[in-house]
Amino acid sequence: MAYNVLITDDSPAMRATIRRVLEISPLDIDEIYEAEEAASMELQVDRHWVDLLILDLRLPDRPGVQMIERYKQDDVLNRIPIIALSADPREAVLEQAMDAGCEIVLLKPFRPEEIFKNVQKQLQVYEV
Repeated sequence: MAYNVLITDDSPAMRATIRRVLEISPLDIDEIYEAEEAASMELQVDRHWVDLLILDLRLPDRPGVQMIERYKQDDVLNRIPIIALSADPREAVLEQAMDAGCEIVLLKPFRPEEIFKNVQKQLQVYEV
């Protein structure tokens, strides 16, 4: 089964790095969609089925935690696993994201292996 992944981060370099990790991984990735803010993320989700969401917690137009809460309250979208990304190492920020419903929070900067390992884990969890 091929998976669709949506990367939402306001940094083009960060999106490109994550895209590259997914492209060279042995994972069966069908489509990789990108969004730079919450509004464009919502458009992508409306247009395409997404199996995994990789989401920066600090977006220019809306807090990432707010987006996690919205998705986890939706009867269909709540099944999409979310990997959150944060440059803020404060425990309160990380806890807030986990409490909102994301599966894992990765701190920036991260190693490419961390993205691969966690994407693989979440897709296997989702496949069950």
